[in-house]
Amino acid sequence: MKRALDSVLRQTYEDFEAIVVDDGSTDGGADVVRSCGDGRVRIVAQENAGPGAARNRGLAEVRTELVSFLDADDEWLPTFLEENLRTLEACGPEVSVVCAASVVHEPRTGWRPFRNPHRHLREGAWRLSPETPWKEASAVLDYLQWWKTISRVECLRKWGGFFDRGPGGYHGEDLWLSFKVVLNESIVLSFRPLHVYHTEASELAPHADAWRDAVRPIAPFLSHVEEIEAVCPEPLREHLRHLLAPFALGTAKYLASRGQRELGRDFLDRFDCRSLSPRSRYVRAWLLTSRLRPGSPRSASPTPRAPAGPR
Repeated sequence: MKRALDSVLRQTYEDFEAIVVDDGSTDGGADVVRSCGDGRVRIVAQENAGPGAARNRGLAEVRTELVSFLDADDEWLPTFLEENLRTLEACGPEVSVVCAASVVHEPRTGWRPFRNPHRHLREGAWRLSPETPWKEASAVLDYLQWWKTISRVECLRKWGGFFDRGPGGYHGEDLWLSFKVVLNESIVLSFRPLHVYHTEASELAPHADAWRDAVRPIAPFLSHVEEIEAVCPEPLREHLRHLLAPFALGTAKYLASRGQRELGRDFLDRFDCRSLSPRSRYVRAWLLTSRLRPGSPRSASPTPRAPAGPR
């Protein structure tokens, strides 16, 4: 927490308010915030409700037109706000989000320099259209990570913020919002590396092993896909199907690894993974979801069922 807060207070652009949401933490982070002695920092506390609820609480507390998010174990470089604000203002009010790049710090190897991870991406203003290649749309969705963005508050509120329903702790609550923004808003992609992701903080966190071993809930943009479809412009429906298919394929494999093969097969069919995924990946997932338990009778036919498509 101290590293993240210090990186905010060291920004070259100084006219901001930092809202720290204490989501029922027990690691002493709230005490670090209270002792910082900077009037620009305000702390709000709530019972633990998960990352989506914490970000939404911060979004609700914002009193400005722009907002950024930063996780407690990462940091911004000193010109994060200044450079991203300059980029957003240069592109005009029709652009809702500017997203910078990250550099990675690893405990053994140190700094990993930024390289454009997607050959399908180009710097500058971007908006999804029916003519956009599917791979490009997928690359933008992957690049849009909220801890390295500056966004217009009205845009994020319009699309309902992050997924925060139920008893906290989700997998993909940030992508819930990303899907809606990618489908409907103009975004600026910047390759300036202004955010630092610390792998050692994530790997050494007390809950890290427990989280990896726990049964993850299904990502909300899959379990509540009808709500994503409802805000998708009709000309972009085919793009949405292609964006969802890789996640459905991965979820099917994960469910199979947890013994939920029938549910995994349902995801392959519902999201039309047979026709929207590379054949080798689909066959692998189909085999995993079809594997019978020891002692069960063999399947009458190894032929995959015809996909039903999203519903």
